[in-house]
Amino acid sequence: RTLTITPAIRNRKWRPQSVLSDDCRFVGLITERGDHLAQETDRSNEGDPQPQFEVTLWDIESGKRVGTLWRSADHEEILGVIGVPDRGLMAGIIKHHTSSDEATHRLEIWDLASLTTRVQIRIENLMTSEFSRDGMMLAVESLGTDGDHAQLTLYNVDDGSVRNRFSISPTGNERYPTLVFKQDGSAIASFNAQQKCIDLWDVQSGKKLQSYEGIGRDTPFTWSATGDRIIAFDRSVAGADQGQLKVLDAQTGRQLLVHADHAIANASFQLLPDGNRVVAWDNVGPPRIFDATPKDDQ
Repeated sequence: RTLTITPAIRNRKWRPQSVLSDDCRFVGLITERGDHLAQETDRSNEGDPQPQFEVTLWDIESGKRVGTLWRSADHEEILGVIGVPDRGLMAGIIKHHTSSDEATHRLEIWDLASLTTRVQIRIENLMTSEFSRDGMMLAVESLGTDGDHAQLTLYNVDDGSVRNRFSISPTGNERYPTLVFKQDGSAIASFNAQQKCIDLWDVQSGKKLQSYEGIGRDTPFTWSATGDRIIAFDRSVAGADQGQLKVLDAQTGRQLLVHADHAIANASFQLLPDGNRVVAWDNVGPPRIFDATPKDDQ
């Protein structure tokens, strides 16, 4: 398999910049500066009693392998990788299968410059995790044994100590981020899978500040760059074969703007650097760019 890195349109044609060829699986992280990516590689040899995997770091510009961030022990697998903007750190979500058919999880925070592990955090029933925008905090959701309750723990990234811990409703989805920090780190939003809404929490007190209603059951979301709006992709609009991009006032929860489009129904999306536009893509049509600026602000 190959992974092709295509940087920009040059002379109105797409030109690949580098190609990584290996028996690899891209684990979903290109660093914020766009200079490195992480991938999982199967290093098993014929006759090995257990599969052997590693996460390697690659330089995007040259397509060369920089080094190894993690190598599996017996009965381990990597579930995903998340990044810390501008701090040169990545974190891997690792699952360990025990002999009793149970599983434990841990998070390892890796330093990209030294290719070493800074912090290890062991977590029971890990569901999802997300870094704050400044890379100083790590939020981790762990599911309760009854499945109806969850706990959100905020860790200090530098030493793994607990900053705060409080109960939330389960987010219920591991396919896309369901925890999103506000830009200044003062609050964190979580998707509430039970009530089909987005809950906003104060980071210091753990108090619920706001609930944003009118959100579907399958709704990735993010903050606008200014932190005054919530941008949500509602992919489960009743009685429609199209989804809706909804822009909400973060202070009041009032709906400011709605884009309805067939592409949203099964789309992934990414906020563009200007903080007001999002690009959505699926497996059918071309990517589409939507303006999330309310009409009164245009």
